Amino acid sequence: MQCHTSSKGRLGTSQRACSSTLVLHRSGTKCRQRAVPIPELASIATSVESIVNELASHAGPLQPAVQVIGGDVASVAALSPTLPGLARLTGLWYLLGTKPNPLLGMFDFFALGPINKALDRKIQARDFVLRDKLGGGNFGVTYEAVRLTDSDGTLSTRKPLTPEQKQRRVVMKRVNLDRVGVRNNFLKAGTMAKGAAESGAVESYMCNKIKRNPVVAGRCAAYLGEFEAEEGTNGIQKGTQWLVWKFESDSTLGDALSGQLGTWPEDVEDIMLGRSKANKPLEKREAAVIKAVLKQVMKGVLRLHSLGIVHRDIKPENLLITVNGEVSSQPELPMAAAVASVQELQA
Repeated sequence: MQCHTSSKGRLGTSQRACSSTLVLHRSGTKCRQRAVPIPELASIATSVESIVNELASHAGPLQPAVQVIGGDVASVAALSPTLPGLARLTGLWYLLGTKPNPLLGMFDFFALGPINKALDRKIQARDFVLRDKLGGGNFGVTYEAVRLTDSDGTLSTRKPLTPEQKQRRVVMKRVNLDRVGVRNNFLKAGTMAKGAAESGAVESYMCNKIKRNPVVAGRCAAYLGEFEAEEGTNGIQKGTQWLVWKFESDSTLGDALSGQLGTWPEDVEDIMLGRSKANKPLEKREAAVIKAVLKQVMKGVLRLHSLGIVHRDIKPENLLITVNGEVSSQPELPMAAAVASVQELQA
């Protein structure tokens, strides 16, 4: 290492300029990294080429591709890249190194999606009866509904539900239809949705994509499917399009924060923490509840992002709290729910 010393350093100490990594010391020492000699670069490129040749000899049918990519890497190592080589390496990085992975996304869309559609049990308008309206917006209106069985007969929309019927409740969203309609293959073309009908098609695809991914689906509200009403029945108009989710809870985080469930955060302490903390100071118990809620939401959002899905409307009124201590978003939102288990949080 070559160094030059000067007596004009700060605080009367010496100052050095060294051929090592750039570092500023407290005494004012400044070091610069020496450029790698050209012979060393040539040696690195030769080593890369020998490794590539060894890999290519065992690559079988992929031998030409391995040799080409290896040659591109060697040229970059020698600081003499070509434009076609850089283009190939950039494309390879995009396909294999970016998240969410585009290859997995294409496999999901062109292979898993059609298989899932063919195997899924078809749901129809006559399978449900609408009850209370839950909310609505520019893209649709959501309702509480009950999934019917043969024993239900005629189920009144105002008749109180039995405990068994409450277990069969669902949330149904009627997609608003507009003059734009849904263009043929607009999802396959990768174009932006125009209007409420196409937004409903995108939402259906995203929810099905979550449903096909077990890691993410375990943290999200259960999506049951979609249908177009072929007949008018049980409050459902003919020709309308519907998305269906499992009914998760009657209470939202907004209800808890506003005091409708009791004093926040004590009102959800038992279901969020899953264990008694009566002997802990109040401040620590409150902090633990808030941390549990936020951690569940963040973990759920992280899993959605791993699929390239952005929720876009996370707020207390859109976060459901279940008796199991889970927090999930309202299913009628642009994207699906964000849920994490209490056991995972306590781990």
